[in-house]
Amino acid sequence: EGEGECGAGKAMDTEWTTTREIGTKPRILVGDAGPDFVEWSAFNLEAAGFEVETAATGPEAIEKAARLHPNLVVLDLMLPELDGVSVCEILRRSVLSAAVPILMLSGWTSEEARALSFEAGASDYMIKPFSPRELTARIRNLLSGRTAVPLSRPESVKEPAV
Repeated sequence: EGEGECGAGKAMDTEWTTTREIGTKPRILVGDAGPDFVEWSAFNLEAAGFEVETAATGPEAIEKAARLHPNLVVLDLMLPELDGVSVCEILRRSVLSAAVPILMLSGWTSEEARALSFEAGASDYMIKPFSPRELTARIRNLLSGRTAVPLSRPESVKEPAV
């Protein structure tokens, strides 16, 4: 189990570290309510060398992003309690997570869903189903600074005083 394509059905800290210590695995936070997808993605991302944390709801994803300082966040558009677009907007407004790449996932193929995700600050958007290879490649690209769309910093984000 864990290989193949995924199915379409399937308190703020005061310090933030944007780079992790050399030799540590990049930490990925996966926010998705589907237990099959969460298991599938965790299995494949861990096999690819990532540390994976998961969240089943929007509020849980926000809390874990603040507490765990992931290097990248993967969000399903249809998270319960607070959808992925809203979670993305909240993460982008925080100085602590504004620069963290966010990969939005959905079974929705519409231009409207993609546009809403990018307008909220998503770094990339993937349509389910997809292969572990594509997921891993997109995550590696985002972590290295290569993106599918140009990134801009929201005006509401203030740079910390140096």
